Amino acid sequence: MKKKRYAQQKTRRGLNAETDKSHGGENHQHQDTIVVDDDATKTSKGGRARGTNTNNASLPTAKKPKGKCGTCKSASCAGGKKCPYQEEFGKPPTPDATEEVNEGASVAVVDIEFNEENDVCTVNEVGACARSYTNGTWKKETEEFKEVTKEKLGWWGLKNCKGLNEERKKSNQDFREVSEKLVRYIKKHKIKYLLAHGVVSSDARVMVKAGWAMGIDVIREWKEAGIKGVIDTMRIIPQHNIKALRHLDGKSVLSNGVLFKRASEGATMEARGLQEHRALDDSKATAEWVTGLPEVADVMFGRPRKPTAISIAALGAYYAQVRKHKEFLEGRLDA
Repeated sequence: MKKKRYAQQKTRRGLNAETDKSHGGENHQHQDTIVVDDDATKTSKGGRARGTNTNNASLPTAKKPKGKCGTCKSASCAGGKKCPYQEEFGKPPTPDATEEVNEGASVAVVDIEFNEENDVCTVNEVGACARSYTNGTWKKETEEFKEVTKEKLGWWGLKNCKGLNEERKKSNQDFREVSEKLVRYIKKHKIKYLLAHGVVSSDARVMVKAGWAMGIDVIREWKEAGIKGVIDTMRIIPQHNIKALRHLDGKSVLSNGVLFKRASEGATMEARGLQEHRALDDSKATAEWVTGLPEVADVMFGRPRKPTAISIAALGAYYAQVRKHKEFLEGRLDA
């Protein structure tokens, strides 16, 4: 599913919007698990940091060398709240879901193919299919969304996105035009939420970043079109501890491909007529398990309903602060 690819482990550690630059394993079929948070310094239920000495005996430990402040990158700065730049330029935490999704709300399951190189995001394809949940049943919207840009593919896309290079050669539109068409699709079908397995760190992030490069405020356009927020299944699974959709180690979330197979009784995307690493088909694969596995509906629409959406305002503020933090660091490094 996702784009510019380097050699990766089967589990990605420390996923967030700044570090997961090529969608990683979040939305790929061949990976088994995704680590959402595996920080060995975080305390366990017993109050100890995992991996630390649990005996009473005191063991000699080497002093950890003082690193640079995470905000201003100064070795002399105390860091954290003591950094004079933290409040204005600090790196923000990735937002959690705080909004409940109402029954009947139209949800567009989205996916993109893209390349990210030298801090430049290029969107090659956008796909979406709409679903809504009412009275215990998921409804499928007939019209689907698929648009290909004229932009050249990166090496990963050339290798893995079958047929995409041929289609992009026939296209004469850039991301600006595709973005406008997506907004029209959102308005036509009264879409209220965008859903993807890793939407915060990948799909939405890349479209927002590509929009910035063209002078487009993607978040504002989505909001004006009626979008209330995004649903990131990669984040709500650990947030609500949906054990059935996590690996047995409890630290990782099952990948899109594994979840699809579970919902389709072991069938592959190809067996179901879907082409892996193409945006529309990948979005349909996500929709298959989101609507086919009861655990998702139980969390989103059960009694009581749980917060499963990140508001569009919170998402926009997050990306804006990430951008501000990055530009601040670049300014200090260039000074």
